[in-house]
Amino acid sequence: MISRNLIHVSNAPLGLQEFRLRLYLIPLGLTLSLLTGCSMFTNSSPIEERMSALEVQHDLTVDRFAVKVSVDKSTIKVVSLNLAHGRKENFSQFLVSESKTRENLAEIAEFLKRENADIVTLQEADKPSRWSGKFDHVEFLAREAGYPWYTHASHNNNWIANHGTAVLSSLPIARGYGFDFNPTPPSTRKGFTLAEIELNPGNSDENKITVDVISVHLDFLSRSSRIEQIKDMRKVLDDRSNPVIVVGDFNSGWTKSDRDFQDFANNRNLKAHLPGANHLNTYSDTRIDWILISEEFTFCQYYNAAEILSDHLAVISEIKLKNAKSNPGECGDGRLIKKIAKTNSQSVRL
Repeated sequence: MISRNLIHVSNAPLGLQEFRLRLYLIPLGLTLSLLTGCSMFTNSSPIEERMSALEVQHDLTVDRFAVKVSVDKSTIKVVSLNLAHGRKENFSQFLVSESKTRENLAEIAEFLKRENADIVTLQEADKPSRWSGKFDHVEFLAREAGYPWYTHASHNNNWIANHGTAVLSSLPIARGYGFDFNPTPPSTRKGFTLAEIELNPGNSDENKITVDVISVHLDFLSRSSRIEQIKDMRKVLDDRSNPVIVVGDFNSGWTKSDRDFQDFANNRNLKAHLPGANHLNTYSDTRIDWILISEEFTFCQYYNAAEILSDHLAVISEIKLKNAKSNPGECGDGRLIKKIAKTNSQSVRL
């Protein structure tokens, strides 16, 4: 909601960082909670009441900019970005005009076209909201970047703000689901979007698989809230059997203080790329945006974008189905995919 870049905590231990953030943001959050109608006394709801089916948008008129898209592939490219409500690096979206917000999102759309990812996951993604230009940011990006499929969950909807998480795809989305975590005042409510995306390596019915792609946003103020949110996500995944890619802003690092995040990944057999690396930070000097993959996949490429599109860096990865035959030019066909290395991106090869 408010850019945390203005709060200097980078050299402090994580516990002290969290304390300083609370000291600064709790009074602000209390005020915003009143403005946005967020109840400080909202009761928790059962997990089954907080998951709902979403409408999947499919626009056949979307122009994929002459890029041939086929479900007959074993490698998929994924991009994740916290949109920061379209404000880029500004202090607050309240202070950004609609025209500037559209300009910022148009820049993101151009980036997505250059990357030509199959799947894009978004956090802090707004539906029409008074505080961010009164237009649908996800619809704008899908149209401008050429994604015919998308689904979008709102986790915080009130008179001034309406935002959540989303998945855009060039591959068919069979179904979409939205899950709301329990409220965690004074921070705004978080959750995740789950999109069932169809892959068909080999272009035959017997090879067709459905992959669960999750775009998630966890609370940034409270570790105890994140622990409960991770438990919720794990319960949902425990009832599903599809290969899974869990992507988003976890507000957690691969550190002792965030052991719950590591336990979630390990217990679900989800792999992170070079979790101990110090060159993949996504927010200031921390790495809190992640792509996690189930055992059916392997990482081929993984890097952060160099472009400043938000207060977070975008994360990009090419992921391959382990047992699928590789098409020419795909990861695993015996050749490096040289086109992935761009002069404006930081590429990390396996």
